[in-house]
Amino acid sequence: MTKPIPTKARKTCNKTEETSSTLRADIEWSIQGCPKSKRFDDIYYSPISGIEESQYVFLNQSHLPQRWQTPNQKKLFSIFETGFGTGLNFLCTLKSFIETPNTYAQLQYTAVEKYPLTPSQLQKALEVWPDLEKEVAQLLKLYPQLTAGWHHFSFNNGRVKLTLAIGDAESLVPQIEGKIDAWFLDGFAPAKNPSMWSATLFQSMARLSQKGTTVATFTAAGKIKRALTGAGFQVCKVKGFGNKREMLTGVYWNTQGPLSQQKPKPWLNGIIPQSKAIESAIVVGGGLAGCSAARALAEKGVEVTLLEASHQIANGASGNPQGVIYSNFGVNTPEYNAFYLAGMRLTLAHCKKLAASDFHASGVVQLASNSKELQRQRRLISKMGLSETELRWLSPTELSETFHLTINALGGLWFPQSGWVHPPALCQYLIEHPNIHVEYAQPVEHVQLVEDSQLVEDNQFTSKGWEITTQTRSFTTDALVIANAHLACQLPFCQHLPVKPIAGQITQWSPTANTPTVCQSANTALEEMFDLKTSIPSQIPVLCEKGYLAPIRDNTYCTGASYRINSTELRVCQEEHKQRIEQLADLLPDARLPNPKECQGRVSIRAATPDYWPIVGPLLSPEHFLKAYPKLASNLKHPYKHPANYYPALGVSIGHGSRGLCSTLISGEILACQLTHTPPPASQAVIQHLSPNRFLLKRKGLTN
Repeated sequence: MTKPIPTKARKTCNKTEETSSTLRADIEWSIQGCPKSKRFDDIYYSPISGIEESQYVFLNQSHLPQRWQTPNQKKLFSIFETGFGTGLNFLCTLKSFIETPNTYAQLQYTAVEKYPLTPSQLQKALEVWPDLEKEVAQLLKLYPQLTAGWHHFSFNNGRVKLTLAIGDAESLVPQIEGKIDAWFLDGFAPAKNPSMWSATLFQSMARLSQKGTTVATFTAAGKIKRALTGAGFQVCKVKGFGNKREMLTGVYWNTQGPLSQQKPKPWLNGIIPQSKAIESAIVVGGGLAGCSAARALAEKGVEVTLLEASHQIANGASGNPQGVIYSNFGVNTPEYNAFYLAGMRLTLAHCKKLAASDFHASGVVQLASNSKELQRQRRLISKMGLSETELRWLSPTELSETFHLTINALGGLWFPQSGWVHPPALCQYLIEHPNIHVEYAQPVEHVQLVEDSQLVEDNQFTSKGWEITTQTRSFTTDALVIANAHLACQLPFCQHLPVKPIAGQITQWSPTANTPTVCQSANTALEEMFDLKTSIPSQIPVLCEKGYLAPIRDNTYCTGASYRINSTELRVCQEEHKQRIEQLADLLPDARLPNPKECQGRVSIRAATPDYWPIVGPLLSPEHFLKAYPKLASNLKHPYKHPANYYPALGVSIGHGSRGLCSTLISGEILACQLTHTPPPASQAVIQHLSPNRFLLKRKGLTN
């Protein structure tokens, strides 16, 4: 059953949203093969030696190799670049970081770019640098046809993470959270691209910088120097690269920053406080949400203990044999679409590392069974602005001709890169990291802050860590992540969260010689689809309408899933088998499906939320929230600015519902960034939609 798009997400709309046709770099090429922007009449890199220029201006002037070799409690280094361009600065940084013996576990590189290069343009621009052949190959392998929004990539087994925010810098940079260690200001020259160097950028730099944060830029313009000084940087001019006389470099010294930069609605902040850098973490729950959070933290150098209540991982809803990687996007839900699209891309990137028996990019078709859904899908195609390599709409004729199937539908959305995955295999892949240790049969019974933790006078919690008690053992840790679905609400910190259990049943059957496969029809593709004697053609997709039908795996077909609202009943129901087979018969009129009595099933429990957004991020105590922000009861717009009293080093990732394959991995990355104070791969608007604390006002009959 397809659930509706959350209504809250319909309220906002990105005014700077552009279609994919406008988000393209307009390039001309020199005789030497160097790219130049026709839009800004400026070059992307020095035609003499772009690599040496990048190293001199950004790596050397920011003292990066030396800083990476200096012992640091933080372990994570964060770089922000304005103007990704050809990716040359990133590639030089990637190479230097990997080759430098350093104490840092991970490099987080975030960049904004309004006019991204196409994959073919990028390949042509970078093929002139043989010294970066290995790094270029890694980037080209991952680099898609970029569209507006957030894209997240992983290099060198997770040691280097790249987040590309595609769109206007003036609107995107204020959406960044976390702390930056080094700024690379590399947009086209201020005189030619003034919007890149706006006051908004420098205000955001003041908010995101900390003591010791550096800035480097090729320009020496006086107005840029003054803007950086006003943002809290000690700035000086140094010798520029090559024939360029001067450039700017600086170090942040104003550790307070302007008060005007404090974000509104502090109860929706995405930064999780802690008194020290996190070295250890416990993740409760061995499903997709828990395994994703564990992997993201492990890649940041955190020693993770994963506590699973049963004797195996993926024992709940994540234990289904097949899961579909897609989401039901909305026409007027930009933040919702941005989150699930980024999540789908990240999940697919991880799934490509699995065995062929555990992941198949068969494609996914979301079918339109009525005219209302048909019109919605057509509007969605134009709103999403994706290339046809990611999404296109197929008419009934195109459905039949493309897949050689008789499908009773008015058309459908075609996600050609998506498909199905075996969730337990994905969970197993995620926990296969040297920093992850799994403890089985450890249901959590008690959680508390360690030792002298207390609520101090300024209404802020302090802590030396967490103590977690199970039936047989006790664990202590710096940080705690709760990711055990609806069972999280049994813990004291999560009891107020409106997570509802929804049991769901899948239907499975294996074709046998005694089971008719196709009635009267000579449709060979359907014969292949339901006949044991022939393999499934590669073009057969996952079909989604009232549920889904996945291609055969391990000689078994899988379809589902039912919805039992507010139910934890795990009994297999024959009536639900019957209903699902009848739905398939309407969808595929030529197919002769099995007798429902011959079907097998599996029931598991999803954890859903009232607004269909998952719950991801730091937690507030409801009592302290009401004490700290009393005027919200009568005035939702009261301008509170003082920080909220979050539980220290505590985060949750629950309520993923039936879309967990598109939300859990990206949520794990977001949560790990929030715990380590690095920029997450999502906008501030998305972070606020995910916040567990969005429900606190609603508990008093208010809306946030």
